[in-house]
Amino acid sequence: MAPHQRELIELFYFESLSLQDISILLGVSMNAVKVRLYRARDSLRQKLELRYPEFQLSNGKVDRRKTMTKVSIADVIKIQDKTIVLLLNGTRDRVLPIWIGKFEGASITLGLSGFQTPRPMTYDFISNLLTASNVRLEEVRIESLKSSTFYGVAKLRVAEQVKEVDARPSDVLALAIRTGSPIFVADEIMANVAKPARPGIIMPEDLEEANELPVPTGAGMQAILDELKATIFREVPASKI
Repeated sequence: MAPHQRELIELFYFESLSLQDISILLGVSMNAVKVRLYRARDSLRQKLELRYPEFQLSNGKVDRRKTMTKVSIADVIKIQDKTIVLLLNGTRDRVLPIWIGKFEGASITLGLSGFQTPRPMTYDFISNLLTASNVRLEEVRIESLKSSTFYGVAKLRVAEQVKEVDARPSDVLALAIRTGSPIFVADEIMANVAKPARPGIIMPEDLEEANELPVPTGAGMQAILDELKATIFREVPASKI
């Protein structure tokens, strides 16, 4: 914690000075005192959470982060004009389908397959930027579903600080597979939206109406990869990629 932040904490909490008293003492506005005190508390909270993670402090409140299920990307499929990523839970009995963009689906497929492109693609570049900046992607989460839209979060560690960044699920999934970061989905989403996985059934044409899904085999991802190799990456000069 910076010396000026430590001073604010001591004046407000240990010497019990009011915001007005501190404002007069430091020769700044009360608004400035409020902002500085907020930043000082936030800095202190982050340091305490880093040293005592078991308490999960959050501005003095009990942490109420949703409970999560760890999942893996089991397949990416194309059905007509749709691209869907299938997330599978650890016991392989529930599948969460998420509709994503064609480009993002291709990027996830390339990342999972380990296929090397002549030049780094967008998510490879972002992953390289994180590494070069000494930033670690600790985990990605799909935390909520609002009006048919999933909301994702990327948890980043920058030196001793932890930052959480709002993101589309497709973006954090494409990054997670390139950084080896774990993927989590809120339990309530898995309970309410994920579908039972059953062996021996055929992939339905309309996933929105399906009551169950087959256990993913990766065949959809292989089909996308074969298509990419036969079209986009076929005889394309490295200077064009």
